[in-house]
Amino acid sequence: MQDIFIACVDGLKGFPQAIETVFPKTHVQLCIVHLMRASLNYVSWKQRKQVAADLKPVYHASTPEEAQLRLAEFTAKWDQAYPTMAQMWHRNWDHVTPFFAYPAEIRKVVYTTSNNLADAASGRGVPAGGIPPESNLPRTFSQT
Repeated sequence: MQDIFIACVDGLKGFPQAIETVFPKTHVQLCIVHLMRASLNYVSWKQRKQVAADLKPVYHASTPEEAQLRLAEFTAKWDQAYPTMAQMWHRNWDHVTPFFAYPAEIRKVVYTTSNNLADAASGRGVPAGGIPPESNLPRTFSQT
C-alpha cells in the first residue's frame, strides 16, 4: 500500500497519530458511532435518547462551522449535567470534522467503521486478516 486517502478509526489511542505518521496525507476520521457510544456512557438511561438526538445536528451539519455551532448549543444545554461528554467532542474535534469535506454520499461510508465491521461479519468485505482487497474498494465506496 502506498497511500491512504481517508481512514475511519474507532478511537483507539494513538491510532490516528500512527496513520498520520506513516501516511501523512491521510484524512483520519474518528468513527462517529464509536464517539456517540463513548459519549452516551456518561448519560443516564432516562436521558440517552434525548442526548443522542441533541448530538445528531452536530454530525449532520453541512459544514465544520455549522457543526461547531451545533456543538456549542449542545454544550450549553448538557455541559452542566455531563461535562465530560462535550469535552470528549472538543478534544477529538480535529478527527471529527474531516468528513465534512465530502458529499453526503461519501460521508455515509466514512463516518463509521460499522460498515466495515458488518461486512467482515457477513463475509462480504474485509477478510479475517484485515485490509479488504483492492477489488472490493469500489463496492465499499458505493455503499449507502
